[in-house]
Amino acid sequence: MSYLFQPFSLGTNESIEDTFIAPPDNVQESRDAMEEVERYKVSRNSGSSCTTTLSVATAAQQLQRRLLYDDFQKCGILPESVVTLPELLTRLRTSARHYDEEMLRRIYAALSSFRGLRESCITGRIFIEAYMKRRRELLAVLESARGELDGAELMLQQAEAHLSSLSMDPNASLIEESKLTAQVACLQNLDSGSPAAAEGGKSFLHLSLSLYSRLFALITLALQISSPWGVALRSTDIFKVHLECQQQVIETAAVRVERGVCFYNEVFSFEISSREGDLRLCLIKVDPNSGREELVGDCSVLLQDLSDQKKREFVKEIWGHAGEIVLSCQWIFSKRALYEQYLHEFTVRREAKIRELSDYQEELDKLNRPFCIVDSGGGGMWNCVKVIPEVLSRQMEDLREYLKLPGWLVSLMACIVALDDLKTQAHMH
Repeated sequence: MSYLFQPFSLGTNESIEDTFIAPPDNVQESRDAMEEVERYKVSRNSGSSCTTTLSVATAAQQLQRRLLYDDFQKCGILPESVVTLPELLTRLRTSARHYDEEMLRRIYAALSSFRGLRESCITGRIFIEAYMKRRRELLAVLESARGELDGAELMLQQAEAHLSSLSMDPNASLIEESKLTAQVACLQNLDSGSPAAAEGGKSFLHLSLSLYSRLFALITLALQISSPWGVALRSTDIFKVHLECQQQVIETAAVRVERGVCFYNEVFSFEISSREGDLRLCLIKVDPNSGREELVGDCSVLLQDLSDQKKREFVKEIWGHAGEIVLSCQWIFSKRALYEQYLHEFTVRREAKIRELSDYQEELDKLNRPFCIVDSGGGGMWNCVKVIPEVLSRQMEDLREYLKLPGWLVSLMACIVALDDLKTQAHMH
């Protein structure tokens, strides 16, 4: 659980005061709540029938912050009081609300490491705002994790459906076709010179250090420039890519070089009869006048590198010529194996997300303990259910005093809670 709580992070223009924005002392409300209360007073005095627009979530957060300030003050921790961790724990143990000491230690440690103080001590205001900030962060993280869990479950259901359809057809494995899909995106960096036709496409100029080896490399490079393998690139050059795989040949269209790049974006498919071999890509230079073609370089992709049946992107250096071929390949030799692999991956991902959600929810529950006091003596789950209306009534009463709501509205809310309680008891019995 320790890895779930990371130190608080600030933006480039934020400071510790900007991040932990606390309301004024307990005598004064926060700005948002005060504005809503004033709007409610004006509407009530003018006889208007409109009600307050303060959302329940915002009101609950403001109320919980106020409750923390009041409870800390009862324990002797004022907003400007400077306390150490032992003092904080000792004073909060006298509170009627249940604070999780593990979470208190984590929040305190995160604040101390961020502030970089030699003597670990903070004010009550900063600690309370950090407490509320962590709760907001956990709510956001939980919402995001639930979305990711839903996505993993959807993909898992799709994989299960595909496997189920294949299992219903006894001849499905016999009619499966092994296909290799290759998409040639572009050629790039064609104008970076004409390297030697050596291993890795690197020139001797980049590998030589001594004077004699450099002289030998210059002579070699001069010979390459005079040969078809080392022709200098011109803006009128035209190239195409020749693809070969298990005696099948496909070629792209011829494209003119523009600033050292040729764009193709063409997709090809090969039928694979054997799991051995490779996909060879040859760079062909086309004479724009005579149409003469000459091989100037090549590279290859091993089928073994595609055995996981996933789509892979490659940037292959052209052996014998400057530049690179950008392409993506996917080899699907068994749909059943592919869907079984997807089923395993999405199952692992879903289990990881479930564990992550459980850890975050456990941390959030510990932070929520001060706002929901439940008697721990006997009764089990049914005892917890019975005290829910009492807790809600207490919170509504605090909310009424905080927002200065009329009594009839609170009575209506109490009736709704009572009806829900009766329904719950009826279902339980």
